[in-house]
Amino acid sequence: MKKVILLQTLLASLLAATAKAGDAYIGGGLYAADSDIVIAAAEDLDLEDDDTVQALFLGYEFANGIGVELGYYDLGSYSSQIGENSSFVDSDAISASIVASIDIIPMLRVYGKAGYAYVENKIELESELIDIVRDDSNTDVLFGLGAELKFADRISLYAEYIRFDAEVEVDLIGAGVRLNF
Repeated sequence: MKKVILLQTLLASLLAATAKAGDAYIGGGLYAADSDIVIAAAEDLDLEDDDTVQALFLGYEFANGIGVELGYYDLGSYSSQIGENSSFVDSDAISASIVASIDIIPMLRVYGKAGYAYVENKIELESELIDIVRDDSNTDVLFGLGAELKFADRISLYAEYIRFDAEVEVDLIGAGVRLNF
């Protein structure tokens, strides 16, 4: 909950500071998340799963297609049951990225982003011998590629791929709406 309040405060501050500039944007979408989780504490338990997740972001584009973006990404909840052993992982991230874009035609833009993400993981392992509940957080790299189709001066649809390269590796493929101010 603290992360969401922090992100909302950061987003509101960035919006207030850039609302008159015309280069600020906010957006959100739905993503298919594919995870690969290796938990060394559970004899190298390898958990691969997928989930449908959401994301929210706020950014500011400077001149020449270079910008910055803050985002919140739900990285999904994953579980596995093998005999008497079960595992559960829930992850989310707050990110800060640099975004570089180029217009292919007036309505179509492609972009790339790279940055860092503060990733929080809740990991639960249960077996006959042990029960482990661990809250873990780390800062890791993210990168992504996408395309944006403009429908009007202020409304766009986007599709993108993002990879979070953390203890819980997650690939996101999704689409959403972007509103420019």
